[in-house]
Amino acid sequence: MNGLIAWWVRNSVAANLLMAFILVAGFFAWASIEREVQPIVKLPLVQVSLVWPGASPKEMEQQVIQRVEASIKNLDNLRRYNSEAREGFGQVSLEAFPRTDLTEFKEDIRDAVDSITSLPRDLEPPRIRNIEWKETIHYLVLQGDVGERSLSRIAEEFRDELIGLSQVSEVDLGGRRSEEVTIEVSESALQQYGLTFSELARAIRASSINFSSGEVRTPTGNIQLRTENLADNELDFERIVVREQASGGKLRLGDVATVIDGFEDVRMSATANGVPAILLEVRPSDRLFITKTSEQVNTWIAEKQSELPPGVQLISLRDEADSYQSRMDLIVKSAVMGLALVLAILLLTLRFTVAVWVTVGIAISFVGAFIFLPMVDVSINFLSLFAFLLVLGIVVDDAIVVGESIHHHREELGFDAEEAAIAGASAVARPVVFAVLTTVVAFVPWAFLSGPQSEFLRHLSAVIAFALMFSLIEAFFILPAHLRKLSTRDSGNKGFAAQRYISDAISGFSKNSYVPFLRRVLDRRYTVSATFGASFVVALALAYEGHVKFYFFPQLEADMVQVNVGLPTGVPFERTQTVMDQLNRASDSLSVKQPVIGTFTFAGGNQIEQFIQLPPAAERDISTREAAEIYLELMGDIPDAENINVAYTANQGEAILTYVFSHDNEDRLRQATAELRDYLVNFEDVFYVRDNQRGEIDELNLRLKPGAEKLGITLSDVSQQIRQAYFGEEVQRLPREFGDVKVMLRYPLEARENLDSLRRLKVRAADGRMIALSTVADIEVRRAAQRIVRRDGRQILEVYARVDVDAIGDINDVVQDEFIPELEQRYPDLEVIKGGWEEQQTEFFAEVTRLFTLAMLAIYTLLAVAFRSYSLPLIIMSAIPFAYMGAVFGHGMFGLPLDMFSFFGMGAAAGVVVNDNLVLIDYILKREALGDDRRTAILNAAKSRFRPILLTTLTTFFGLMPIMAETSIEAEFLKPSVLSLAFGVFFAFFVSLLLVPALYLVGSDLASARRYAGARLKGVTPSGNTAA
Repeated sequence: MNGLIAWWVRNSVAANLLMAFILVAGFFAWASIEREVQPIVKLPLVQVSLVWPGASPKEMEQQVIQRVEASIKNLDNLRRYNSEAREGFGQVSLEAFPRTDLTEFKEDIRDAVDSITSLPRDLEPPRIRNIEWKETIHYLVLQGDVGERSLSRIAEEFRDELIGLSQVSEVDLGGRRSEEVTIEVSESALQQYGLTFSELARAIRASSINFSSGEVRTPTGNIQLRTENLADNELDFERIVVREQASGGKLRLGDVATVIDGFEDVRMSATANGVPAILLEVRPSDRLFITKTSEQVNTWIAEKQSELPPGVQLISLRDEADSYQSRMDLIVKSAVMGLALVLAILLLTLRFTVAVWVTVGIAISFVGAFIFLPMVDVSINFLSLFAFLLVLGIVVDDAIVVGESIHHHREELGFDAEEAAIAGASAVARPVVFAVLTTVVAFVPWAFLSGPQSEFLRHLSAVIAFALMFSLIEAFFILPAHLRKLSTRDSGNKGFAAQRYISDAISGFSKNSYVPFLRRVLDRRYTVSATFGASFVVALALAYEGHVKFYFFPQLEADMVQVNVGLPTGVPFERTQTVMDQLNRASDSLSVKQPVIGTFTFAGGNQIEQFIQLPPAAERDISTREAAEIYLELMGDIPDAENINVAYTANQGEAILTYVFSHDNEDRLRQATAELRDYLVNFEDVFYVRDNQRGEIDELNLRLKPGAEKLGITLSDVSQQIRQAYFGEEVQRLPREFGDVKVMLRYPLEARENLDSLRRLKVRAADGRMIALSTVADIEVRRAAQRIVRRDGRQILEVYARVDVDAIGDINDVVQDEFIPELEQRYPDLEVIKGGWEEQQTEFFAEVTRLFTLAMLAIYTLLAVAFRSYSLPLIIMSAIPFAYMGAVFGHGMFGLPLDMFSFFGMGAAAGVVVNDNLVLIDYILKREALGDDRRTAILNAAKSRFRPILLTTLTTFFGLMPIMAETSIEAEFLKPSVLSLAFGVFFAFFVSLLLVPALYLVGSDLASARRYAGARLKGVTPSGNTAA
């Protein structure tokens, strides 16, 4: 290493060209890196979607879901699978093991599903797709009271235009119904003309056709034969001949049925600011440049304003580019201010040349990292830029250690300038290189985590690894070359005089205050070690007892308030619309009190959802949480609501407890679930409790009466004819401009909403007789689930409880320790499965513990090899737990909870401290090699390394101070990591300067004790005499 450093010092042209290459390549790479708010997450999930129109959840489970599960359960690389059955719809989600080839996995699933031969005839072809989380970057609202069809057609036209933009890949329309042609025929008309639904369906299919009939090959060429008589509007369908009458007349469809060219039979409503509206959700192309996409969409919006019909408005409700820009501005501003503070500290404590080149080295390390980010598919997002902020302390540490060592050799040891650059850099090469290697190893586990969070954490690990790699290149190949002509101080220069004053003050403090104090610490080394140990125990107690809270996911406030209200199952849609109006009044009142960009409200079935877009945090006086609290007060009471959820976080990180039960007996499973729901509602901090069945609805179950088969009627005939009447039969699909349109044949709407029509229904027997349904079938009323959920082939029930975020741990402990054991005694075969945040947290920490154990072993091995010692790595690594202690105390001082990102700050702090300890221990060993006794070597090394350790602490702490002092909402997601790093380094400053020397001497005591004990066992006294 010494020869390599010397070559670069003596070849400054090569060093300057290397620096220029890194800067140029880095800037070119910066221009090509994708930009997004959050990384696109490619989940190891494949979803099989199944559509069986009109099927009940139970039918979907028994006849479709279970057969799909049986076909895929033994696939290779299948980790687990979850299934769901709803009215007319089912899905099976399959999770693969980490790092599985998802393309091959998807094809294996497709082959397995295709091999099933017993699926229902009416089941639509299964849709199999990979699940990829790609954020919506633009929300547009198209609003206007111009009629549902007109507004829908405009939205479909705009969707096609947006998809045609180069930066857009997908546009979803929300709050609209699909077009549908409905042919309504009453039971009285069927009986009057002696018709059935099946006869009408056959007549329509026979008359409304469009298909090729082949071709005629003539001498002059081929001629296509085509039959084309496709009905496309109400008049076309009404003219279809159903039957030729004996009198010679024709019975047409319009004589027996009403044709409605309208929309599907779904009860829903969508408004924006009280006006009918449709939401357009714009998603970017695979090559994501969020600012370019935003500019392209905004330009398109501006062009469309002049083309809008009267009464129609196109509004940009939310543009994620604004969030991206505000977060990037925050990080860049904080980084610039932090670097300025770092430069100021270095200018006051080191030579001007050293301070400037150390600071430039930080920039070179960061720019160099940009070169490799596109190669590993890492974008510029708030996580990757946040990683640059985290690694700042370690990069500064490397440059300071090398720069200060060169400064020390030039000023205090009197080396020639060039030799000082070579000797100074070489003196700290081993500890700095191994410090960087150990830090990289400490962050490597984050890149190998599985689950959705792995994609996020991979960005952090990649940035940190590349930045540290270039920090080594800069510190040993570029920085020494720039300091090869470092002159001695000119005492007449005022700037040098000021630096000399501060430098002398630091040296004086080190010699006159720190070293005497350290001497007393060494005398009381066991007491000091115990005191530090007790402090660590106190930090653990603070976290364990809940004085410093821990949230698995950080609570990141968004610029949007999202409201969801769930009403009882089966509630009339009129009640849903009434609650929707109540929410709209609340949002209107909020817009009077606080600025609101816009709202979009959607109601469907018994669910109401509302989005309230607020201005950026810098443009309003209150937080999103405060706006949500005001909204709740304005909304008032909804007495029949089963669930009210007001979310204001970007990651929807509300506190929800989830409990998952499984049992072979469905009734026992429901009873156990009901007991848990009843128990949870008694907690003061629990707000809403619900399960994943979405409640139960009344269900009419038909059973054939004895002897019905003798009349030529089967249960299949009854089921089919009832389905045709109430759900309807799809007779064909019409190709139209914006997609296919279903043609449905069924009862009129008023008959489908009245039970009396069921009593009047006639079932047609095989011989043509019309028999009343009540004559051949018994009708039983029972309760049925709206939703059935399964996990790994077994039905499960999940109970959700929204709780106060500060009470979630305490409530969960009470439930798990007191109630669940009693429940398991009452229901012996009940299986309790971890679910929700607890499952994610348990899996996350289990995996982190395993990977970090391996990382710590790897770090220990590196240090043991470097120092050829089994004990020294333990002393060096002793500072790592105190990074956690500093993080706990730092979060406690600022009143913030720990979260997942806090651990990144702890890891970065540990990297800084290990670096300092490595340099200190290495210097102690060098002093011992020069002949110092152990205590003298410790004191001399500590005095010599006091300034670089102090500078590392000051530059890291003050470099992060702009973020710590930031009060904006955008800074909240950064603070946990920044506090962990800043206070971890601050507390570890005392560990490096006091505890590590004490432990080094304790280790010496233990070694002496072992030698003494060994000598006594051999019968030799320490002085060499034989024991009596």
